[in-house]
Amino acid sequence: RKTIIYSIMVCLLSSCAASYKKIEPNRIQYTKANEDQNIQFAYRYDVLQASGNKRYAKKETKRGIQVVAVELTNNSNEAINISEQVKFYVEDSELFPLDPDVSFKALRQPVPLFLLYGLLFLNIDNNGDRTSIPIGLGIAAGNMAVAAGANKSLKQELTDYRMMSDTLASGETQRGLLVFRNTRFAPLRIALNSEE
Repeated sequence: RKTIIYSIMVCLLSSCAASYKKIEPNRIQYTKANEDQNIQFAYRYDVLQASGNKRYAKKETKRGIQVVAVELTNNSNEAINISEQVKFYVEDSELFPLDPDVSFKALRQPVPLFLLYGLLFLNIDNNGDRTSIPIGLGIAAGNMAVAAGANKSLKQELTDYRMMSDTLASGETQRGLLVFRNTRFAPLRIALNSEE
């Protein structure tokens, strides 16, 4: 029993809640990919790690997904419907961006897990008179608040910078965040389909 309790405590103490630092796609340096006469495409992998979100970056690796900052510029004379006309590829396989809610559920910190901190007690033995002080409740509340706030910020940024529902006007540049499965960090490319 002592071994189980010790293991739980070690696990808890090594897994404090992490705050979230914004990625801010408008401030990122992008790597240009393919460009044709109608659309310019640039992107950057590893944006969670680069912005200091190590806990979320670990989840990204564990879940087999990649948060990618993307920059698109419409060089044509007509508007481009991103969801209908822009196709993303890694090698010859088409990629389908995940919905922000699906991405969030894969990356979020498990807030209820921090309730286990409530099991921490400080035992004071004063001449045979033993007193237990529940020190874990404050730690649990603090970690839950940090994790919930970080998760909220992550979800907000994934939602605010989702590009797939947008229309790209002639001459316009948009930067956003897209989440893909199984890219293996291979080079990305796009193809522009003409609207039927």
